[in-house]
Amino acid sequence: MKNSKLIFPISTLVLAIFISLFPLLVKIRPHISTQNINWGLSIAIAQDLRPEAVAEEVYKIIPSLPRENQYLSQETGEVDLDNTLISRLVRYHEYVKNRPLKYRLDWKLTLADYFGVNEPIRDLRYPGSTTLQLNPLEGDRAIITSLSRRQRNELVDTLVSIYNGEQPNSSTSNSSTSEEQPPSNNSNPIPNLPQPGDAELLLP
Repeated sequence: MKNSKLIFPISTLVLAIFISLFPLLVKIRPHISTQNINWGLSIAIAQDLRPEAVAEEVYKIIPSLPRENQYLSQETGEVDLDNTLISRLVRYHEYVKNRPLKYRLDWKLTLADYFGVNEPIRDLRYPGSTTLQLNPLEGDRAIITSLSRRQRNELVDTLVSIYNGEQPNSSTSNSSTSEEQPPSNNSNPIPNLPQPGDAELLLP
């Protein structure tokens, strides 16, 4: 009998504390849930994006990049619009070379492959070689090697941002642009000579 009398005041006290804290919990919980949902979505998108979806995101951020999607499908005989330069680049990086998706150096190694200064690209293993009527490797290599250093850095930074679930940093292009500005009178007067094979691709 004494125990039952003791339990009743304790349960009442707990209920009173919960009621007093309820308004605070209501205010805090949506904020925490939204953060968790946004973080979870970013992780899911970064992990589950198909190369074609990644390519579309890249083209939205860097619309000046050539699509190179004029190739005919072997199966339908029609132009495969989803088979773009960037989707093939991503497929080569992810499926052919099996390289990590979240690090700049790995993407620079992939670009170096196109320049012929890292690992050779095999024609028969290149994305599109078995699905398109014409192997796009030579055309893709010509486009990639024609990009400026600023454009290559912007492409790498964009890909890394997408796979890390981050918003691409617009300051990247601004800082990269400054690399191409002519040196001032106070800078080193000795010009930077181009290196064979553009080995600067391998720099972090």
